[in-house]
Amino acid sequence: MTFVGFYSIIIYITNKIVFSRTEPKVNLVGQKFGKLLVEKYCRTDPEALWECTCDCGNTVVVRHNSLTSGKTKSCGCLQDEVRRKNFENSIHFVDGTCIERIAAKRTAKNNTSGFRGVSMRENGSYRVGITFKGKRYELGTYKTLEEAIEARLAGEIMFDEFVDSFRKSIAK
Repeated sequence: MTFVGFYSIIIYITNKIVFSRTEPKVNLVGQKFGKLLVEKYCRTDPEALWECTCDCGNTVVVRHNSLTSGKTKSCGCLQDEVRRKNFENSIHFVDGTCIERIAAKRTAKNNTSGFRGVSMRENGSYRVGITFKGKRYELGTYKTLEEAIEARLAGEIMFDEFVDSFRKSIAK
């Protein structure tokens, strides 16, 4: 049994629900709110609670105000569906490579050299690497930052070709 409320979802630990002996002012039994079908009225002081069955089969207990205001529309599965759909529409992985990540060419916040894929070693030289299609490729060690950046840019040519071919395949 899950409690679904205004601010959070709380797992109801015991299997007991105390049903009220008095009827609520407004009877919601049989009404549908989003994916939730109101089955029974139950009550804990001070708020009225309704036992609902979600379209996915889960049973939840929801606050009256959360149902009637539209704040709660499912047991939580609706949010998962929306999140999954948004993820599928926004991020594309092909052969272990995230297209959006390599196309953005942004430097990570924890980068110390100021350029993506270039890191300074303890001896002052610069190591250059690139991860592509799930594999890490070391492009070498260079004495100056400029040489390291030049090597990284040369390595990114395969990124550009990969992104271009992906975008062409989507456009078809």
